Amino acid sequence: MKFFKNFPRNKKKACWKMVPEKLFKSWDTLFLESKFSETGVFSKLYYMASVYAHSEGILALQLKETKHLMEHEHMKETLYLMLFYSYLMTSIMIKNIANKFPLVKERYDKLDEKRKFEIDFNYLLSFK
Repeated sequence: MKFFKNFPRNKKKACWKMVPEKLFKSWDTLFLESKFSETGVFSKLYYMASVYAHSEGILALQLKETKHLMEHEHMKETLYLMLFYSYLMTSIMIKNIANKFPLVKERYDKLDEKRKFEIDFNYLLSFK
């Protein structure tokens, strides 16, 4: 910033000392605050995500390199698992948004009972 650039050196140092070294919460903190069970369905996904936390480009490179494995049985199982996680996360998102916004809650309440049961079941399953 132009304003900061014109600060004397000692004032710049003082400003940097006020900034926390880590601006974002750690993966461990995020997982604990999520209230997901440590042995639940998202625990493995958490560890996979944390592996890539400091190497954002690695996943894209690995996916590019494994393109030829799309027909490999292990790759299919991994894709199915990721789709299942996405399915569960969608239920969590629906419940959280419905609980936060009254208009969305009204619309959620108008869903048929089978669909609401499915969303509620997935939501509860996610935290077991």
